[in-house]
Amino acid sequence: MNQYQVTATALNVRQRPELKGSIVGVLPRGEKVEKLKVEQKWFYIRCGALEGWCYSAYLEPAAPVAKTTLITYKITSDSSGKLEALARLACNFWNRYLIPQQSIVIRIGVFTSFGNTIARAWKPYAEKGVVYGAVEFNTNFLGIFSDVEIAGTLIHEIGHTLGMGWERWLTLFDPQTGRFTPASVARLPALANYRVETDYGPGTTLAHWDEELYDRELMTGIKDNMLYVMPMTIDVMQLLGHQVAERLGEKRPLEDLLAELQNMQFSLYEVADQIDKNHYVETEIWEEVYTQKRRPIRC
Repeated sequence: MNQYQVTATALNVRQRPELKGSIVGVLPRGEKVEKLKVEQKWFYIRCGALEGWCYSAYLEPAAPVAKTTLITYKITSDSSGKLEALARLACNFWNRYLIPQQSIVIRIGVFTSFGNTIARAWKPYAEKGVVYGAVEFNTNFLGIFSDVEIAGTLIHEIGHTLGMGWERWLTLFDPQTGRFTPASVARLPALANYRVETDYGPGTTLAHWDEELYDRELMTGIKDNMLYVMPMTIDVMQLLGHQVAERLGEKRPLEDLLAELQNMQFSLYEVADQIDKNHYVETEIWEEVYTQKRRPIRC
């Protein structure tokens, strides 16, 4: 087992495996870390973007996390069955890393348009403890774009349904600078080095990671190919009320992460069967994805 949690009130993370080693960070009680290597009584650990040495006496194996909520989907319409497998893959991306505060249902379908709109997503809503989102794909593009591009779009929109861009998210940072507030940094220290997008107009601004700093990252606002995912995209979900079940150790290509998911099984069928996947409320369009860029619309 490589997952451990802190038992001390505050545990110093040091540059070297010795008590005189420079302190590079401090972990609170209950924080979960990944053990990377061992040197005598010291563990070299990773916690989000923080890495260093901790005294092993103050770490204990983390208990398996019991999942009672999940992210699932409802196919409302399809084109030759293309969306079914990709919807499952997109949901399981987030199910691997998070236990959502509430279960989430993504309604996925198709539409046909001869314009340059690839996909469109609607504002999420909640009903009886379940959050619902909706995404539709233009049938004229489903045969052109790769499975990774389509799954990436779904994963991006689920990220918004999880809260990125909505009320709670907007309290975490200064809207003028995109810098996270002292309160947010106190809860997640690595956020001090991250910025939220403050350009590109309503919808994109304040709802994504900064495009210039994190070009091609999953949760930036401009549509790209060859996406990657950075650890903070997972870690920041803690501040939106979700529980991180597994941390992403380093920046990874989305395609590689999706390949890993092909071999993973998620045994949450009983939880999924209890969710009303058919509930539907019409809301306004939140985001439209065009052939050249993702251009959100926020009403």
